[in-house]
Amino acid sequence: QSTWGITKIMEFQGQVSIENLDQYLETFYEDKIDIKVNAAKSILYLILDFNNLEYLLEHESFLGTISRTLRDDGKKSMELCLYLSLIHISEPTRQAEISYAVFCLKKK
Repeated sequence: QSTWGITKIMEFQGQVSIENLDQYLETFYEDKIDIKVNAAKSILYLILDFNNLEYLLEHESFLGTISRTLRDDGKKSMELCLYLSLIHISEPTRQAEISYAVFCLKKK
């Protein structure tokens, strides 16, 4: 795994758009883990922008899709588990009743 510098993070964040949220969520229904990791990373960067929080909170399937993916695929990839867990404990999901943030840690 490569270490991302701040320049790489800013470049990646610039490519991510809230208008693509449904596309990122649809990616979690694919079979390939690396595609899911990229989608989770994209969503995590969306959360970094405070302007996106209300939209994310009001999205019909956002929390459910993230939770299901973490439950079903968290054991397949530690990187995916990390990104999905960070999404769960971030600002828009703190109010959720169930958090799977420790899901992957319990299996070790």
